[in-house]
Amino acid sequence: MKKIDIHVHARLPERAGEGAFHSSDAIKMMNYLKEKQIVHGIIMSMGESKAPDNMECAEICKIEKRLSWNCNFDARNPDSIFERMAVYKEMGAVGVGELCINERMDSPILQAIFASAEKLELPV
Repeated sequence: MKKIDIHVHARLPERAGEGAFHSSDAIKMMNYLKEKQIVHGIIMSMGESKAPDNMECAEICKIEKRLSWNCNFDARNPDSIFERMAVYKEMGAVGVGELCINERMDSPILQAIFASAEKLELPV
């Protein structure tokens, strides 16, 4: 049976340990996953402005093919969520994850995220 870790936090090696959110660099993360016999990991983005953000996660996955990433969003501008999510999907996002927005489930931003994910066939 192949094992996949669906909740990984990793940074580019030169950025590991920076900022308020400390995570391992992707190379160390891959060594850890290999040690645990996990063949693939999915990185959780912290959003569009907190590291590791969507862009950094996409960059890591270009380098390390045994990682995929889930995009995440800042709580701003619900009207552009679909377009932003479509761009992240095009960049390789396999889902929406680590949804950290502290809003009611019926808030405009969360409703926009859920509706857009459904249209783009991305799991949340």
